Amino acid sequence: MDKLIDENGFLNIEDLLLNNSSLQAIMADNIITQEEKNEQSAKVVNILKEISEKCNDEQIELVRQLMAEFSAFIIVCQSDTRNTTI
Repeated sequence: MDKLIDENGFLNIEDLLLNNSSLQAIMADNIITQEEKNEQSAKVVNILKEISEKCNDEQIELVRQLMAEFSAFIIVCQSDTRNTTI
């Protein structure tokens, strides 16, 4: 198994999601508040800052490309594929 992709071709992050205390707390009441969104956003920003400090320019560019493609993937996955206008 690859470190990033599992044997089924999916992201190898299930264990991280299942044990993610942030996600568990957010989903506990099935209500996502603006405060929870803000807290999650801050966590993401902190990880990105850490990546920026620890990685070289080539690695940072690869992370930027991944984030752009992953964001595009999320957008198309949330869209109705029969007839979508963005």
